[in-house]
Amino acid sequence: MTPPSRGWNDGAVERGREEAGRLLAIVLAVAAVARVAAIFTVGSSPQLRGDERDYVEAALSLVRGQGYPGAVRAPGYPAFLAAAFAVSGESLAAARLAQVPLGLACVAMVFDLVRPRWGARAAAISSAVVALHPTLVAYGHFLWSETLVSTLLVACAWTLDRFGRSGRESWLAALGVAAGLLVLSREMFAPLVLAAAARATAGSGLRVGLRRAALVLLPATVLVLPWTLRNHAVLGRWVPVSTTRWMPMAQGNLLPADGSWLRPDNGSDFLERYRAMEGEVEREEFARAVALDAIRDAQPGWIAKKIVRTNYLLFLPWSQLGRYAVRDWLPERFRAIGRPLFAIEATAYLATTALGIAALWWVPARGLKPLLAVPLLFQVAVYVVANANHRFRVPMLPLLAVLVGPLLVGARAHDRPVLRTAGALLCLVALAWPAAVWATRPDLRPSARSAD
Repeated sequence: MTPPSRGWNDGAVERGREEAGRLLAIVLAVAAVARVAAIFTVGSSPQLRGDERDYVEAALSLVRGQGYPGAVRAPGYPAFLAAAFAVSGESLAAARLAQVPLGLACVAMVFDLVRPRWGARAAAISSAVVALHPTLVAYGHFLWSETLVSTLLVACAWTLDRFGRSGRESWLAALGVAAGLLVLSREMFAPLVLAAAARATAGSGLRVGLRRAALVLLPATVLVLPWTLRNHAVLGRWVPVSTTRWMPMAQGNLLPADGSWLRPDNGSDFLERYRAMEGEVEREEFARAVALDAIRDAQPGWIAKKIVRTNYLLFLPWSQLGRYAVRDWLPERFRAIGRPLFAIEATAYLATTALGIAALWWVPARGLKPLLAVPLLFQVAVYVVANANHRFRVPMLPLLAVLVGPLLVGARAHDRPVLRTAGALLCLVALAWPAAVWATRPDLRPSARSAD
């Protein structure tokens, strides 16, 4: 038999690229329409809630030349908002629209993570999950940092994967930039920068490994260090990014007085005392003392309680959209559809997360799984030690979606099926029980009475 000619192969490759391009264009168009539609319907309320106010006020302070207010908030997201405000004349709608390209970039990177390994069809499914995920669409119109953080976290996995596929070390510098911006947006991810640098050096000699580690760490350091020096000048001590490192840990370890492991309303007395203090450094020292005392008091069963509590608060099917619907915070003309929209979101969240968990066990690794599993496990571990909230799982959702497409097109590993099945079922139970508790115990649901 005569082997296919090179020209025939080149033509097939070109047709494959064209098909992939068409599928990606369709998914991106759908993602853009969904996000823009959400912004101008249920996301059109001018009222800012909770952390939104803090982010917007910090951004406006930057735009108006008044400097950044303290170091309570990591500066990454306020700087992003400030850029949008500077261009648009401080328009909230424009700031929300500026998040649409972030969502589209996340969709495109998920597509590119999947396509070289499992083809355009699997890539289209995975990216479509990100494009249409109701939670990710909803966060495109909230002025919280989750959309930016989600995109930067995926960018770290994507740039590291591009380096692995091409061997081009310029991708490591891009990884360093993405990692530095991620740390400036959410300080908790700083240890992942070291983990990414270590992975980039795997299998290389000492000289090459040092060079590759430097390519990751130097851009990240160049981005973060000026902010750290600025904090030292303002506060008189070394604060790498923000002064809210201990507050979440204190709040998350103050269990309710009734002994409940699950009830979400906690730490109100602590927060009142914390907020009454004028100095950021004093607040941080107070939070540190409270957190360490609370951990000591909860021994010896502290870690068991926190694992149970974190798993519940992080993975229950509650959301910001549900909170807005329950408290009638949506624009008046859309309040009637708020609860049905939340029901759709909760169902989609549970279904896609279950598929993502199953895929992590069943889809062959092909070098990608560590890039997904490590940041997922890292986030859960941090929230076990500190505090947990349904909002904090948002950056996990694109990572969980990556392997959904390969799973649905039949890319499954057949080795160790008993172990894979048992592990997947165990993880699915860990997802299902918070949903069951949430559905059957209204007294344990995040309350509409909770703080804005």
